[in-house]
Amino acid sequence: YHYLNSDILIVCDSLKGLIEVNTKTHALRILANSVDGKPLNYVNDLDIDMEDQAIYFTSSATQVVAHNPLGFYDTMRSYLLNKMAGDTTGRLLRYDLKSGRTEVLMADLWFANGVAMGPGGDYVLVVETNGFRILRKWLKGPKTGEVDVLIDKLPGYPDGMSRASDGNFWVCLVAPLSPLLRILRPRLARHVIAHAAITLDLTKHIVKRWGCVLKISPSGEILDVLMDPNGEAASTVSAVTEHGGQLFMGNLQGDYVSAYRL
Repeated sequence: YHYLNSDILIVCDSLKGLIEVNTKTHALRILANSVDGKPLNYVNDLDIDMEDQAIYFTSSATQVVAHNPLGFYDTMRSYLLNKMAGDTTGRLLRYDLKSGRTEVLMADLWFANGVAMGPGGDYVLVVETNGFRILRKWLKGPKTGEVDVLIDKLPGYPDGMSRASDGNFWVCLVAPLSPLLRILRPRLARHVIAHAAITLDLTKHIVKRWGCVLKISPSGEILDVLMDPNGEAASTVSAVTEHGGQLFMGNLQGDYVSAYRL
């Protein structure tokens, strides 16, 4: 989510789509829940270009978020199914605040995730979680419309990202690479692992507990690594926000927010 102004919060809701929440009246308004006549599912993350009056956001996959037998919609379950199926239907989208129009900027992404605007709105960055990389879509200048790779071959699964106060970017690595990847090439192996992880609730045992946030430059250079190797204070970090000299981190498999003084 991001604040549009002091009263309006723009939120990605994995079921409802891109929504606007008035924090004073508590009124909720759906901004975008479809594109090109088809529903938007698994809306994930966003950033706002205030100058251009546009919201850039991701839809991780075209499949509806999976329903957990315990009675809730389970984004982790959906992610595992998406990964094991090799689903590459993620998209980066743009919502025009003035016209209310939504358009697709990038498609065929392997689980589109975090979003961050570049300096001056020259480009927008999008995390491709299962590609272990961050892509850059140029919005202005001689490269307008082109897509290139800001950084790839990351040592973990990238998730949320945000702008740092010094013009760089914070990127979460929610979990390290798993040796299971080596045996997941056969389709049958992927199905067996997905079934076991979901039905037996093995995710917590399969995924190593750690906390990891990178700071990267606009050229893709890694400037800093913040690491909790045992996941004691921060674990499965999926969202990161810098504010007031502190870094606030959301823990995907926890019920708390971690804070780190910079």
